[in-house]
Order: sequence, then C-alpha cells, then structure tokens
Amino acid sequence: MAIKRKAKKAIRTSKKKSAKRTKKSRRKPSVSAKARRRTRALAPPAPAAAVSFAGFDTGSYPGDAAITTWAAQSPFRFVGFYFDAPCHTTTTFKTWSGKFPLIKASGLGIAIIYVGLQQDGCGQANLSRAKGLQHGGDAVAKFAAEGFPNNAIVFLDVEHFNGALSAPMEAYIRGWISATLDSGTITSGIYCPASKANEIRLAAEKEFAAHGLPGGAPVFWIVKSTAGFDIATSNPADCGVAFASVWQGRLDINETHGGVRIKIDQNVADSRDPSRATT
Repeated sequence: MAIKRKAKKAIRTSKKKSAKRTKKSRRKPSVSAKARRRTRALAPPAPAAAVSFAGFDTGSYPGDAAITTWAAQSPFRFVGFYFDAPCHTTTTFKTWSGKFPLIKASGLGIAIIYVGLQQDGCGQANLSRAKGLQHGGDAVAKFAAEGFPNNAIVFLDVEHFNGALSAPMEAYIRGWISATLDSGTITSGIYCPASKANEIRLAAEKEFAAHGLPGGAPVFWIVKSTAGFDIATSNPADCGVAFASVWQGRLDINETHGGVRIKIDQNVADSRDPSRATT
C-alpha cells in the first residue's frame, strides 16, 4: 500500500509539473509566433477587386421590344442614349427622344451622348466658343425636355481628329462645358479617343477653373478599340487612361440576344448607370 501511495504521489507531482509547463508555454509564446501575429496585424488588407459593368451603344434607337428584350436577356447593364444633335440628326438616325421612361423601366442604366461639331468632318468650319455655348444650351434644353434628373452626366462626343487639338475646337469644347456648368443641372462629360484625352482634359480644366472650380474636370468616356477588350473582365482604367469612367473597347459588332440582332459598340463602366440618370 505504501508503495502504491508513493507511486500515486509521484504521478500527481509529474502531472502538476506538466500542467505548469503547459501554462507557461501558453502564457509565453515563442518569438516566432509573436512575429507571425504581428506581421498579420500590420499587413494591409488585400485590395478589393475592381467592379465594372457592361454596356452597349448604337446610333439609331433599336425599338421598344429590342430594348426590353436586351435588358432581360443580354449581358449589358446600360445603354447609350443619343440626343438629337448637330452631328447626330434624325435624317441619319432613328431618334431616342422620349424613350427615357421605357429604358429606365427596363432596368437598364444610361450613358447620355451629345454629338457636337468636330475638328475633322461635321461642322469643322463653324467651330467657335459661341457655337459651343449655343450647343451646350441645346443640350441643357433637351436634357430638361427628356426628364433626366439634375446632375446627370451628358457626354460631349469628340471624335478622332488628326494632329493636335486646334484652337477653334478647344474654344468650342470650352463653350459647351461653360453652358453646362452655368445650367446647374448637367454634369459635364467628354467622350473622346484615348490618344486625345489628356489634351482635351487640360482644355476642359481651364474652363472649370474659369468657373471657380480649380482642379475640376469632366467625366471621361474613352474610346480605344483593342483585341484585349472583354466586357466580362475589362475595367475602364485598362484602356490606359487612368481617369476613364467608361471605356468603349469594341466597335461595330453584330450581336443577337433573345432573338433580337443589333449592331453595337461594346463598353464597360465603373457604374451600371454611367450618367447617373436612373439610380
């Protein structure tokens, strides 16, 4: 019995020592464990993946049935809405006028476009600040007539031109921006080629500064056709213009969704409603 009691006592003593060692090891983790925890605490969170939304535009209104079908059965979340404008007339294109309520009801977002005079081509002989002011006023009037909400974005369409931005074209763009800024209802936007974006932005910034908005600039929709463009994976900044909010990356493509075929340009944007008109 004495031997058994001694054995039991030894076992209890051994267990206590083992428990003490376990507690100590819990209280004093190794330096490497501390370092690992510190590294995890100091490491910055992984950046959130950029989210983009696919959209399409086509010069002529494709019809009510086409819009509602594509809204339900295509991968596109927004559509371009063209104002009747100096270089986008009803002589050549079917009007989009009056279709905002139906488009909004379909669930599609909108990118509003005003095709003004161009440096090369349509209206080049009439470029001036006065014309820009006149056409900016026209955009403001049409914006109100269509029922778009205040502060929605309208993109002035500036097509590709050869050489540098001319003084008359700069004056026209600045005049158009001036009229939209003075309206207090439209947020100015510019649609233009990637290769011309920086010089157009510099010109636009001068007009914003002249209106007491130093550092201000329009929202940019960039066109740059490239084989790497994919509406499922591309983001606006991938076009090479860091300040792009919308990127038009593929042009004149025939697509069919829900049995409806339309010739379109493909776009991606950082919002499902690039003009902020339906949300």
